[in-house]
Amino acid sequence: MVPPVGQASPAFRERPVAHEPSSNQTQAAAGSNPLSAQLNQSAGAYELVLSAVFMGFVGYWVDGWFGTRPVFIIVLTVLGLLGAGLSMYYRYKHQIAELNAETALLREQARGNIPKTGRVTGSDR
Repeated sequence: MVPPVGQASPAFRERPVAHEPSSNQTQAAAGSNPLSAQLNQSAGAYELVLSAVFMGFVGYWVDGWFGTRPVFIIVLTVLGLLGAGLSMYYRYKHQIAELNAETALLREQARGNIPKTGRVTGSDR
């Protein structure tokens, strides 16, 4: 039996698909722009490399000033690497703390303990 015009046969009907986030939802999760999210993720690599290179050049200049050729280059390059590493570490800890707080808020909203706005007023407690 042939289905009427404009209708698909039962074998070719679309199957229900699991909900996929829309591009607006993914952009909101990424910080309103996918490019800015990618740049934010790659900033740590640039910071790590450029801080060491910059501090190495400063060390080269200081060594030229004092006549102690490899000392300040090595010390300031290592300090640049340590500083960039610590900066990345604390930025990561801050992002994890924000995500944990957001997850806890969403769990409480799902349980119905707080309103969907995220604000808890005196009457909501």
